[in-house]
Order: sequence, then structure tokens, then C-alpha cells
Amino acid sequence: MNDILEELLEKVLAATGKSRADFDKEVENLKGESPVEAMGNVLSLIMMNQEMTAEMLSSLMVQNAALQDQVNELQGGQANA
Repeated sequence: MNDILEELLEKVLAATGKSRADFDKEVENLKGESPVEAMGNVLSLIMMNQEMTAEMLSSLMVQNAALQDQVNELQGGQANA
């Protein structure tokens, strides 16, 4: 599970143009903010994470459909041979 979270974090950082060091620095800064500010920032990160997750799922669904079409074509080709 941690590997998936790390991968998602890396994708979010790449999409936002931030480095891991920048992210870690922001996390440290958030620790000193008020709870309301911190919650707003956390929600922002969650929303970005959800968008990346949705994009990944969409890509997987498209790839799955393409693979299913290929399997169906191969099965059809074997039945006709």
C-alpha cells in the first residue's frame, strides 16, 4: 500500500512541478500552521490525489478494454482456424 501511495505522491509532485524536498519542506511548514489552514492544505492535496487516481483508473480501463479486444480477436482467430 505504501508503494502505491509513494507512486501517487510522485505523480502529484510531477504534475505540480514540485520536488520531494519541496514537499517535505511544505509538510514541515504545515505543522506550524493553524488547524484550519492545515486542513485546507490537506484537502487540497487529497483532491489532487483523487484526480491522479481517477486518471490512472481511466488509463487502466482503456488498456483493459484494448487487451480484452485483442483476446477476443485471438480467440475468434483460433475458432476459425
